Amino acid sequence: MIVGSPDWRRVVAMLVEDDRRTAFAMAVLGTTRAEVEARLGGRRAGRALHALAEVALVTEDADGVLSADGAVFHDLLHGSATARATRGPERFLRGGRIAQYPAGADDRRALLELVVDRAIGTGEVLDEGRVNERLGDFTDDVAMLRRALVDAGLLERTRSGSEYARPDADVPGDARTAGAEVADAAPTDPATPTDPARARTT
Repeated sequence: MIVGSPDWRRVVAMLVEDDRRTAFAMAVLGTTRAEVEARLGGRRAGRALHALAEVALVTEDADGVLSADGAVFHDLLHGSATARATRGPERFLRGGRIAQYPAGADDRRALLELVVDRAIGTGEVLDEGRVNERLGDFTDDVAMLRRALVDAGLLERTRSGSEYARPDADVPGDARTAGAEVADAAPTDPATPTDPARARTT
């Protein structure tokens, strides 16, 4: 069941992560949850299917049979899911990119949560280049956005400092670090955007 209308970036983001893509492909073939669990393992399959169900890419009947509904793609193609949001963190986006960082702490937190949910899967551990590539879909100043996610506790560096993961990712405890993001330059307050595209008001 769709909670709201997902935009095309959210739908595409669901298929970036390997487990979700595998689960979706199996659902297209009409397999069952048990078969996906046999392929991926119960925990990984559960996370993947839950994420896909959130944007209605995959549905499951009472017998555990999966199916992939093309209605989501139809809605996106015809623009019904791209109406500008007037509430929630999506009102700070234009064309899926951050147009303005909100001044309020709660709104800023909600925006950062939206970004990390769309950009990085809960089971992913990514090097800095991959993180920057994902965050580049939301802003030109990926370093500032990455630091904001780390400062908010929504993204963590591994102990080596070379990789990132969400706090709920399956990363061994001794591989994590509580250290703050090492800034490439002086930190910038996300509430004061430097990108002209983000300076536009809602």
